[in-house]
Amino acid sequence: MKNPILLLLAAALIGPGTVRLNAASALERVDGDIKVLLENSLDQYRALSTRTRAEKIPLVRDLSRHEAENRALRDELMQSRLTAEHRKDRIENLQEEVARAASQASYIDGVLNDFLVNFESRLHVAEDQLYKERLTAFRLALEKPGQSLEDTDAIYLDTVALGLDRLENLIGGTSFDGRSIDREGRVLDGRIALLGPSAYFSSTDGNADGLLVFHSGTIEPKLLPFRSTDAGNIRTFVAAGEGVLPLDASLGNAITLHEVNITLREQIRQGGVVGIAILVLGALALVFSIFILIEIRRVKSVQPEDVIAIAGHVRNNRRDEAIAQVGHLSGAVREMIQVGVENADATVVFLEELMLSVIARTRPKLERFLPFLSITVVAAPLLGLLGTVVGMIKTFALITVFGTGDPKALSSGISEALVTTEIGLVVAIVVLLLHAAFSRVIRSRLGMMERVAFDFVTFVRHGPEED
Repeated sequence: MKNPILLLLAAALIGPGTVRLNAASALERVDGDIKVLLENSLDQYRALSTRTRAEKIPLVRDLSRHEAENRALRDELMQSRLTAEHRKDRIENLQEEVARAASQASYIDGVLNDFLVNFESRLHVAEDQLYKERLTAFRLALEKPGQSLEDTDAIYLDTVALGLDRLENLIGGTSFDGRSIDREGRVLDGRIALLGPSAYFSSTDGNADGLLVFHSGTIEPKLLPFRSTDAGNIRTFVAAGEGVLPLDASLGNAITLHEVNITLREQIRQGGVVGIAILVLGALALVFSIFILIEIRRVKSVQPEDVIAIAGHVRNNRRDEAIAQVGHLSGAVREMIQVGVENADATVVFLEELMLSVIARTRPKLERFLPFLSITVVAAPLLGLLGTVVGMIKTFALITVFGTGDPKALSSGISEALVTTEIGLVVAIVVLLLHAAFSRVIRSRLGMMERVAFDFVTFVRHGPEED
């Protein structure tokens, strides 16, 4: 079958005349071909429609079944999601409850552990002999690996019960057998009575009674003995459980401070040879200070009216009256003015030189002991430092022998090391103040003599009105 479009194109190429001749036949052929094509297409469509209708019914059924399954799966998924969300919320709630329970358990465990720690730390030193064994057993049980929470709480509850028993005993008072250490370091057996924060001890032999306090370096407490009357009351109370007890509000601190109160003689003894040398040096400085003070008191000040009066007598040639008035003065000022009166006829320069020579002779007398004071100010701290070094050498020697476990064995060297420094500083400070005071007074007295000398020369030559 020929394509009518190609025929038309061919006709157009051949020419219009030919097209007109074959147009009718071509159109007829095209129409026939189109009808044939249309019939074939309709047959194919009808066959396809029939086959589609035949295949559509099972597909629709499958689709309906799959949609139903899909809806069921969606419902199941939604239910699963709801169940998962519900379970998730429940798990989160359970986790929060577990966390709160764990936090509460941890807090309770911490509170109970703090109670145990405070219970151990607040025990009186004498109570260690009563509770130490049980508290040690509690600690070992708590440190045992694999311990359950119930077992731990049971141990802590036993500790609380023990603490309550202790409080009851302290309120009403209790007594038990124990030991203590006396001042000589001997361990004494006896009986301990607890009443509130105080612990009293009475030895078995009845020779030691007093208050118990902490003693470093030993497990047993230290015994602070009371007077004989109070000791008898303690012995009666410990034996009978009732009686009159001496009360020490400081819990033994007052007695301890009284025992460690060192006197001046004890400090000097602890200072050793170096401390004695510093004190001797300070004593010499004080003796020389007395001599300096005596020399200063000899240089007495003179009133300007007396100088004017004496100069007036000299100027008016009344030498005897001037010498008589000079006789009422004393010390170096008297000597200086007397030289001025005796040499009043000399020139001004020579007269001034004569009077200043008296000042030059007086100065060494006033200042002769000041160098020793200066040496003492420098030497006393150095001697104190020397004593410190000597004391530290002794301390390290004792450490080599006894170690660091016994403070009493080290106290002598440390005391000497500190006391010598203290004595040296005290002596140096006192002598320094004396040296400064004497230097100022000496300068003042020498300056006063210089003014008197210049005023005397001026009054003799020109009179007071021309000053």
